Amino acid sequence: MLPKRLDIEHMLHYIMPERCQTMLTSTAEDLATPNGDLDPAALAEMLKLSLTELAQLAGVSRNSLRTDMLGPKARSALEPIVQIVSAATEMMGNSAKAAFWFRYDPMIGMGTQTAMEHVAAGRGPQVLLYLRNIANGGYA
Repeated sequence: MLPKRLDIEHMLHYIMPERCQTMLTSTAEDLATPNGDLDPAALAEMLKLSLTELAQLAGVSRNSLRTDMLGPKARSALEPIVQIVSAATEMMGNSAKAAFWFRYDPMIGMGTQTAMEHVAAGRGPQVLLYLRNIANGGYA
């Protein structure tokens, strides 16, 4: 039974406790540098965005994405995007379909905005919750 009040992060882990990490593994590995850090250029390429556009989407300066090692602020800003794209890739079968969905398909269950527009507005955790709800058989 759900507690009366849960924040989004707790809710995500309640809905899909075992699959939370496995959904992120394959795409996250594709987006990693040889030293295991997140590669913003690979993420931007996957989403067909420039680094400047990715930085605007994440709410960080473009210079913070151009460094060899991402700082904690840049990493935490990109994390919801990686989680959403990873979950969408898992559901859709490949990253090209997931990237297209992220950029162009409106999320009817959350209004008429795309996942990218929701992320830009700071609603990344809600998009991830929406995807995980669908993965569990919920209605879109």
